Amino acid sequence: MDIKEIANAIMELFKEHNCKEGDVLLPQMILKFCQNLSPPEKELFDYAIHDLESRNLITIEDVRNSKQYRITKTGYEYIYNA
Repeated sequence: MDIKEIANAIMELFKEHNCKEGDVLLPQMILKFCQNLSPPEKELFDYAIHDLESRNLITIEDVRNSKQYRITKTGYEYIYNA
C-alpha cells in the first residue's frame, strides 16, 4: 500500500467502528491496524496520518504520552458520503 491507500484504510477503520464526528480511534484499534501492515507500510503510517490531518479529516492530539486520532466533521462527511 502507498500513503493514500493507508490513509483510506485508516478512514475505513473509523467507518467500521461507526465513528461519529469527534470520536477517537482507541489505541488498541490503531495497534491492531499497524500489526497488519508490512514493515515498509509501517514506515508510511505517520505520513498517512499527517496527510489526513492536512486534509482536515482528522485531528491528532497528544493525551497522556499517547496520540489520539479524532475524526472531524469533514472526515465524518467524507467516509459516510463518499
